[in-house]
Amino acid sequence: MNVLYLLQFLDFAHSIASYTPQFCQEAVNTIKQVPSCPITQQDRENAAKEKDCEKYSHHQNCSKATDFMYHCVINENENKLLEVCAPTRYILGFCTEFNVIGGRIQDHYSAECSTFNPPCPGRYISTDAYLYKSCYGLVETSEESYVANMTSTTIGSNNVTSIHGDSTDSILIWLLPVVVASLVLALALVLWICWKKRQSKRQRMYMKDTRNVLPVEIFF
Repeated sequence: MNVLYLLQFLDFAHSIASYTPQFCQEAVNTIKQVPSCPITQQDRENAAKEKDCEKYSHHQNCSKATDFMYHCVINENENKLLEVCAPTRYILGFCTEFNVIGGRIQDHYSAECSTFNPPCPGRYISTDAYLYKSCYGLVETSEESYVANMTSTTIGSNNVTSIHGDSTDSILIWLLPVVVASLVLALALVLWICWKKRQSKRQRMYMKDTRNVLPVEIFF
């Protein structure tokens, strides 16, 4: 039974250790801070057409070309609205963010939009973020914050924005799987050591019993 538990723990630890959120540099290269995001389907279609993510989709390895799409979402620090071309992802009842440090679209876990008005469903595709405008209200935009936190650069012939901000939350998100994996591996090691000691003890007892029975067998 202990061996079974040990194998289960090792499998769980491996699954955690092998989980590495995909950083997409091509998505980061398309970031642009905007004063507002579209909140209607028509406005979103117009913005997506202007952004033209299709021209980037065939020059990236982050996802299928058809999944590399226009997003307008908050950033991880709730202080910017970003237009970005990035792989789509299913979001589980939270606002959608683009995490600049992680280089990906993901759940914004500090904002459960299923409680907002209008509420988001428990699962929705990230490109539908525009339907839940209350998430955009988390960001207070101003020209002052724009100047203080943005540095405009040019990549090729396209204007790209690089963003510098507090990354504490992002670092914690990346460290969490490592910490959990370390704890699980440590527990698995303890269980393995206990199992080995128990097996060794059983073997010693068996050898002792064998020596005690041997003279009787010879006598008969």
